[in-house]
Amino acid sequence: MPISSIQFIPTLTQSHTQSHNHNNKHKYKHNPTSILLTLPAALASIAYVFRIHQLLSRGTKHNLDRSWAIYFPSQLVALVACVTIVARAVTLSNQDDGYSPAAMTSTVVMLTAWLLTLTANHFEPIYTIRASPYVSAYSAVSLLAAAITTRTLHDTSTATSQPQFHCFAAFLACNLLHLTIESWPRGRTLVQQQSHASRYDTANLFSRLSFHFLQHVVSLGYRRPLAFEDVDGLMPGYIRTAQSYTHLAQRWEAHVSKHHATEQAPSLWNVIMAAYARQWGRIMVLCLLQAGMMYVSPQLLGKLLDFVQSYKATSTTGEKEAVPDPLALGVILAFGLFVASLVVTFVSAQYYAETTNLGIEIRTALVAMVYRKSLRLSAGARQKSTAGEISNHMSVDVERWPQATGLMPMVVSVPFEIAIAIWLCK
Repeated sequence: MPISSIQFIPTLTQSHTQSHNHNNKHKYKHNPTSILLTLPAALASIAYVFRIHQLLSRGTKHNLDRSWAIYFPSQLVALVACVTIVARAVTLSNQDDGYSPAAMTSTVVMLTAWLLTLTANHFEPIYTIRASPYVSAYSAVSLLAAAITTRTLHDTSTATSQPQFHCFAAFLACNLLHLTIESWPRGRTLVQQQSHASRYDTANLFSRLSFHFLQHVVSLGYRRPLAFEDVDGLMPGYIRTAQSYTHLAQRWEAHVSKHHATEQAPSLWNVIMAAYARQWGRIMVLCLLQAGMMYVSPQLLGKLLDFVQSYKATSTTGEKEAVPDPLALGVILAFGLFVASLVVTFVSAQYYAETTNLGIEIRTALVAMVYRKSLRLSAGARQKSTAGEISNHMSVDVERWPQATGLMPMVVSVPFEIAIAIWLCK
């Protein structure tokens, strides 16, 4: 039975092996894993340049020492990873039967990304007290790409005897060790203890994505009633009233001044959508990803049932021509079903966290703006707006925004889900 649509990693191996057996002179001419290495490295290089420029131009030094027990091992492992990439480039250039331009391009782009990793990891501890999310994210993606590439090289006929495979195996080990060091908790380091920062500010990327920084509140609330100091500092700083009010009020005043000059009515909707465009962008990406991943599990389950049916048909007919699907396919389908369910749960949690945080931020800013406006009303304006109407704006009208933040993305996600469903029904 055709299973090429499922066995994506074996397909890479088969195509690479067929190319190797067909023409030994150009065995690296078609490298199926180059895009897995080049694209993340190119995107990471752009993100690193942006982050380094952001730190040097707008960052504020915390004047605390580095976490040397984490900084030195991380830099050393990243440097060794660069050496393994250079060794791969040397092995590619010294091959007598030629090398693939795509493989060499991926090597150069990967070397650039890891050199920028060293640079970003050098400046990040000067301005922040936690692990760089850029370094951690690229290290995780690079680990996955390196694992697929190493497996693909291993499954070729002469892969284990090639220096390129040895270089990638060493790079995979360095990548895994680097990700482990970057993900190591830093709560007991002297830098974070001296900073007196909140738990949210000290949490690394994986702690924020998994909400592990909230675990101590759950454990503490199980033992005794929570107090204010127990939950203080668990939310991002931009959700605080002062930051939320300043962020939205400045844009609203500029919007009102601009529209008064043109004698047009100002729009609070446009101001809110423009002021929180970055948050809306993240929410829309998570919403579409959640909607798309909801269809992955049923598709994998259908393929898994077909896999089981192939064994049942073979045992029933007893024909020699009826060959069941390989066992590896069933393992891949079962593992894929587990990963798909895990990803849906993870994306849904991030989506609801983002919408909740945005709703709280908008509500906090609007309540402060309405209250400040009520204090600046003239005597004539107070006759038109009673205290009850002002309270109604603060308690009822403003409360609609936290409810709307979770519903407005459905304007895009619902047609997207309908389009996927119609496409699958063909």
